[in-house]
Amino acid sequence: MPLFQYSLPSETLSDPFPSPEQILFALSEPLLETGDIKLSLQNLLIKGLGKNLKGLSHLLKEVKKIKTSLLEHYDPLPALESLKKALQEKKGNLASMGLPDRGGASLDSHKKGGSRLLDLSEEKEKIKKASQKSLSPLVAALEELVDKFHFTGSKSFSPEEALSIIERMGLILQVESDFQRAIWGYDLNAIDSRNIKDLLGEEGNQAWEVLKKIKTELTRSGLLEEWASTCRLTQKGFRVLSSKLLKEILDLIKKDLVGKHPSKFSGEGRIDITTSRPYEFGLPFHINLSKTLMNATMRQRRCTPLSLKAEDFEVYDPEHSTRCATVLMLDMSKSMKDRNNFLTAKKVALALNDLIRRKFRRDYLEIIGFSTLARKLLPEELPYILWDADQPYTNIQEGLRLSLRVLRRQGFYNKQVILITDGEPTAHSEDGKLYFQFPPHPRTVEYTLKEVKQCTREGIVIHTFMMAKSNPLTNFVEELTKINQGLAFYADSDSLGKHIIVNYLNRKRK
Repeated sequence: MPLFQYSLPSETLSDPFPSPEQILFALSEPLLETGDIKLSLQNLLIKGLGKNLKGLSHLLKEVKKIKTSLLEHYDPLPALESLKKALQEKKGNLASMGLPDRGGASLDSHKKGGSRLLDLSEEKEKIKKASQKSLSPLVAALEELVDKFHFTGSKSFSPEEALSIIERMGLILQVESDFQRAIWGYDLNAIDSRNIKDLLGEEGNQAWEVLKKIKTELTRSGLLEEWASTCRLTQKGFRVLSSKLLKEILDLIKKDLVGKHPSKFSGEGRIDITTSRPYEFGLPFHINLSKTLMNATMRQRRCTPLSLKAEDFEVYDPEHSTRCATVLMLDMSKSMKDRNNFLTAKKVALALNDLIRRKFRRDYLEIIGFSTLARKLLPEELPYILWDADQPYTNIQEGLRLSLRVLRRQGFYNKQVILITDGEPTAHSEDGKLYFQFPPHPRTVEYTLKEVKQCTREGIVIHTFMMAKSNPLTNFVEELTKINQGLAFYADSDSLGKHIIVNYLNRKRK
C-alpha cells in the first residue's frame, strides 16, 4: 500500500517578486496624494515595499554603510609611505643605470629575453606580481584616495593589498553613483547590475532586479498602460485600486454599526446571505441549505438516511432596499489640502463608486467637484485630480445647483446629496455675476440656503460631512439641516469613509 506524506510548502521556495496587486496597493497612496503616476512609481522605487522589498534608498544606505566601514577600518598611510619609498628606489636604480623612468608602463614590459632591468627587494617583487602595474599610478591612486576620503581606522594594510583596497573603493563609489542616479530618475536598465551583485551580494542584487521590473510587471498584468508621455491605470487597475479602498473602509465597520433607520420608500426584496435564522411561520422561505443540512446532521448524529424536520430549517434574513440616485459633492477649495482632507475625500469617493458598481448596480452616482465654480468629475479622473490651487473659494450654491439639475433627470424616488466640505460657503452667483468673499458675506449664505430649500422642495436629502471644526461652518450646517432634515456629521480622515458608507447602506435598508 503506497504511503504519501504531505507538508506545507517551504518559505524559501516562494517567489521574491511581490504580486502586481501588492505593487499597485503600495503605489495607491502616493498616486492619490500627488495625482502623478510617474512620480508615484519613482517614489515606490525609492521607498520599496517595506520588509517585502528594499527600495533604492535602503540599497544606497547599505552601500554607504560598506564605505563607512572601510574608512573606519583601514589606515592607508603606512602602505602609501612604503610605496613612495619603493618608487623612489626604483627611480634611483633607473637613473644609476642611465635608463629613463617610464612611470606608467608595467614592470613586466621591461623584460627582454628573460633579463631583468630592476633589482628590487623581495617585497617590491610581491607588489609587482600582485598588481601587475607600475608603482607610479598605484601611488597616485592611493594618494588621491587619501586626499578624497578621511580614513579613521587603525588597521594598516600591506603594499601588496593597496590595489585591492583601491579597487574596492572604486566599486563602492560606482554603485553609490548608480543608485543616486536611479533615485534621480535615471533609467534603471542602463545601469550595470554586475557591480551591484559584486558589492551587495545575491540578496541586494535580487532586490535591484525586482525594482527594475516593477513597471514592466504592472503593464504585463494589465494594471498599467502607456499614455501620452507618461502612463495611467487601466480599467482593471482602477477597479483593483477602488476595491482596495472600499475593503479598507468596510474592515473598519462593525456589523452592529449599521443602523435601522427606515427608508421613506420600500423597494425590491433581497436576501442578506451573511446572516440566517431558524424558520418561523410567515418568514420568506429563502432557505440556507448548507445550514439546514448541518442542523439535521447534528440532530441525527450517525443515523442514515438523513431526514429533515421543521426545526432544522434555517432561512436567510430578508433585506429590503430601494433604488437611489446620489450626488457626491466634493469640496476642492484650497483649504482642503490641509490635514490630507482632499486625499481622504478622494478615497471615499472611489470606495463609494466601487460599492455602488459592485452591489447596487441599479443605483446612480454622480460626482461633482466644487471650489469657486462646480463641475462634474468622472470616477476614473479621481486618482489624478488635486484640489484647485487657483480657485480658493467654496461655492456650495453652485454645487447644489448642478446637483439639482443632475438629479432632476433621474426617475428615482430616493435622491440624496452627500456634501463633503471643510468650510462655510464663500462664493455665490447672483444675477449672472459671481461674488466671493472671505469671511463670507451674509448674502452668500442666504443664496446658498435658497438652493438648499429648492432641493428640499424636490425631495432631495442633503447629508453633510464636515472635515473641520469652526463656528461659521457649524452655524451654516445647523441652518442647512433645519431646512432639509438631512444628517450632519463631523468626520476626520479616520472616520469619513465609515460614516459615508454606513449612511449609504442605511438608506438602502428598510
